[in-house]
Amino acid sequence: MIHYKDVLQQMDLAEAMSLLPLAGEEPQTVVKGREPDDLESICLTLSPIVEASLDKMCRMAIEELDRLGGSPVRKEPRESKAAI
Repeated sequence: MIHYKDVLQQMDLAEAMSLLPLAGEEPQTVVKGREPDDLESICLTLSPIVEASLDKMCRMAIEELDRLGGSPVRKEPRESKAAI
């Protein structure tokens, strides 16, 4: 049985990446992230453990950009819509 997706949000990253060759696209991709410690406490804010790992993740992203010949540009944070 084939299950079709109604909307793009139903497709995860691995599935999307696996379909790219069918469209003639084969990008070189590096995915870096952090798995949650537990799934019961998922919320819209960062856990203390994830927040503590942000500097390391940023350094890893900058190192990857350097390796690819890119360079990061620091931008000022945008004002949230809630504050407007």
